Amino acid sequence: MKELKRRGGSWAPQGIILIHSSCWLVFNKHLNAKRSMPRRPIVRGQNGRTKTTLVTRTEVAEHHLQAFELCQQRGEIGRSFSHLSLVLCILPSLKTEYYSTYLQIFEQWIGKVEEDNGFQEAMTIFEVAINHYPESPDLHHLLAKILYR
Repeated sequence: MKELKRRGGSWAPQGIILIHSSCWLVFNKHLNAKRSMPRRPIVRGQNGRTKTTLVTRTEVAEHHLQAFELCQQRGEIGRSFSHLSLVLCILPSLKTEYYSTYLQIFEQWIGKVEEDNGFQEAMTIFEVAINHYPESPDLHHLLAKILYR
């Protein structure tokens, strides 16, 4: 299985998870260009040039989990939701531990997206979320709540 490689200051997925790229496309629209995540140390080869390093899925998930907590402290709802979504895509074993947090942030974020960008944008995000949790009665309840308004 291929891992993630760091290239030119950003993380480039290389076939690690198909879901990862689909959820990132939707959530990436709502992120600012400025990154809130701490940078990884630069590794230099023997010739002095920057060397591409391989990282494990767990390291990537931990990196996004730290960024999620940082964004939560700053009150950046969209970014924190994006980081948490990526963590859950990369390590599905954490879904049970972070599911209630995911729903809480999702509800806050969806309200903000609807307020700022309109109903259609909120529905696009619901589509992605329901694809990840098709059996979730909580997401269906939130969708019904928004549709009722």
